[in-house]
Amino acid sequence: MRTEGELVEYREVRLSVALQESAKKVRFWQGDACNLKPVYSGYNLVTAFNLIDRLYDPEKFLREISSRIDPGGLLVLSSPYTWTEEHTPKEKWLGGYRRDGEPVSTL
Repeated sequence: MRTEGELVEYREVRLSVALQESAKKVRFWQGDACNLKPVYSGYNLVTAFNLIDRLYDPEKFLREISSRIDPGGLLVLSSPYTWTEEHTPKEKWLGGYRRDGEPVSTL
């Protein structure tokens, strides 16, 4: 876990005995949210926390993620919407700018 600048702290968490059986149903995988492999599909729940404003093509992610969620499944988004060109080219921002003098909100 990053604590400050380049400094990190290592932590370990152990599940209680009551949760160990449920843990077998959970998997954590890492990938490029805008270029997911076919194996990343068939989900009941997808969470995207602090992600949307860090993607190089957030609209592509939103357009394609629904095909990876089973019918009745959920996509949960949470974001501070702090769009920066460091992460997302300005022409790909979904909000946080003005068009014809009017504010365009991500929401």
